[in-house]
Amino acid sequence: MIVKKQKTIILFLLFACTLFLTGKFVVGLSSVQTNSKNLGQVLEFEYDLQTVFKPESYIISFGGGVYTKNAYEYNDVIWKDVQKRLMSIVSDLNFEKNLSYLSFEQWCDQLQNRGVYFRLPFSMSFDELCILLGIDKNNSDLDINIDGIWISKDDSQSIYLSDEIQKIYCRLQVEESFDKSYEIANVIDIIENDKIIEYRRISDLFSFNLSESDNVSENKENFITNELFPVTNKNIGFIKITTEFSMDEKHESLFKSFAQKAFGKNFNFVKKMTDVDESIIYVYGYANKALRIGSDGSIEYTQRFDKKQGVEFNFRDGLKHALYYIQMYGGIPDTLYLSNYYNKSDDMSRQILIFDFDYRIAHLPIIYSGKSYNHAIHIEITEGQISKFYRQIYVLDDNAESYVLDNARTFNETLNENGSLIQKNYLEVKDNLLGISESDLWLYILRDIVNVDIGYTINSKEKFLYPIWKCKVNNHKYNFLLYK
Repeated sequence: MIVKKQKTIILFLLFACTLFLTGKFVVGLSSVQTNSKNLGQVLEFEYDLQTVFKPESYIISFGGGVYTKNAYEYNDVIWKDVQKRLMSIVSDLNFEKNLSYLSFEQWCDQLQNRGVYFRLPFSMSFDELCILLGIDKNNSDLDINIDGIWISKDDSQSIYLSDEIQKIYCRLQVEESFDKSYEIANVIDIIENDKIIEYRRISDLFSFNLSESDNVSENKENFITNELFPVTNKNIGFIKITTEFSMDEKHESLFKSFAQKAFGKNFNFVKKMTDVDESIIYVYGYANKALRIGSDGSIEYTQRFDKKQGVEFNFRDGLKHALYYIQMYGGIPDTLYLSNYYNKSDDMSRQILIFDFDYRIAHLPIIYSGKSYNHAIHIEITEGQISKFYRQIYVLDDNAESYVLDNARTFNETLNENGSLIQKNYLEVKDNLLGISESDLWLYILRDIVNVDIGYTINSKEKFLYPIWKCKVNNHKYNFLLYK
């Protein structure tokens, strides 16, 4: 391994020297012309943004405190109906007339009814929500960041929105009921009769009574949570996968097309290298642009910022730009969804928009734990220019079938087996709780557990998807194998 790393370093140093010695002769293709051409193509690129607007999780309430999550093949059916309802309300919304707010207690009561809660993949403004729905509505008066949408089976005139961070909950109501043909009520009945993983509210399952001897001052109301805890399990299959492409000769034309998209057809000033792991690296000019086609099936493109081409992008422009590059470098997978978005400024005060995308296989999310960006696709746009693009997508292996085992662990068993690790990580952040009893420590941990769900993690060596229990405790993410 050390020898390989040394070879790679030497290779890059030799290449850098070559660039330095020949650089003064490099005039090449104008980056201004290239960027202008690309921007024009992006502006002409048409894609329905609703296609990548999907919830992180779907929570179905059967009433009476019984829930399930992610009813697999029904997710898309439910979500399409909700998008129609959202568009119907938002398109002609009068905030003074249609908007009302709920207390936390009213919100908790609402979630006890039959309905569906859609947890969004990131917290978004109302304007960003409208953009993802394809609605041209800007500068709204609704000053909350939306992270969840609740639809009640028994209230056909409303949609409820949540801002869990700020504990703000509101109701958008219209005068006329929605079309009775919408499928949510029927689908809830169908799901209820399926074999499901049953969830209950953590607050309903556990009695949050702290020991008086621990001398920890905590209001019991702070332990009220709507987060769910799975009380049953389900056997989930292992799935054989493969990368989108391999490094064999049959993909050489594909690699060349990627390089032409990055640098144009003129390769006079493009250097090509092969890394020790057989990855292919293209570099243009003084490393102004670089494209790496990894032997692990990844594609990474980086570009230095050209201040002559800097323009300020908004959320809509940036997302459209990102999707254009995803389409250009491998296409847009059917189950792709926007999983995160945020913006920041670099040390030169330049605006950078960051878009992350993920996807599902067999209706379950693919978790990129420990990967370069912890997402399938990561894109950074600096003042209208793609400064970083990373993609690594796995697909089903056509020559192999999935297989299912019978001894899936419950989430409770998983917590017990990993309790020491969870407690250690928790106390590193909550050091004010050092010394309290283990039983009380678990009450704090249970209060802070969020987003418990089933997903898939990638075993890149064996090329398999392994089913997992995933959750987050006090911002620490865990992925525990479903099987021992």
